[in-house]
Amino acid sequence: MQLKRLEEDLGGPLLLRASRGRKLELTALGREVVQAVESWACTLADLPRETWDRATVRRPHKKKRKPRRPADASGVDRFPALVQPAVRTFDGRRRLLRLLQAVDYPSLAAYCRAVGTSPSTMTVQLQHLERDLRGQLLIRGQCGHRMRLTDFGKEVLAAAGPLAALLGDGHRRTASTSPV
Repeated sequence: MQLKRLEEDLGGPLLLRASRGRKLELTALGREVVQAVESWACTLADLPRETWDRATVRRPHKKKRKPRRPADASGVDRFPALVQPAVRTFDGRRRLLRLLQAVDYPSLAAYCRAVGTSPSTMTVQLQHLERDLRGQLLIRGQCGHRMRLTDFGKEVLAAAGPLAALLGDGHRRTASTSPV
């Protein structure tokens, strides 16, 4: 396959195909290609095999990605100490906002259907949030049962709910009005 592609790129056959009793032979174009790359092949032979692909093959320039940084710490002081570890992390404010919105639904799946995201994505985000805050926030509902907030989850909801506007949305919740 690669030989055919190379022949198409160079505009002609590189090898005479073998038939009964005949070996593969280079065409005139094939001999020119071999002569052109011989010096290159010699330099590869002098280098360790692990560096062959990096030593001489020029790859297209890849755009450098900026590393992800934690959220700007300038507004962290406005949040209660309980939720500050999450607010400091990358995307922590969005995760907190999603938690505040998700408690209005009977299950994570119902919330995900409403906002158009996958349940696995939401589960991972909640796991990151729980890791940042160092405690379990929800007891996931089994088949036919609603999800429930843990005591720690209720504390986080009470602390972050009044500041939901700072998280990026006007959604405001308190533990006393939570349906969960």
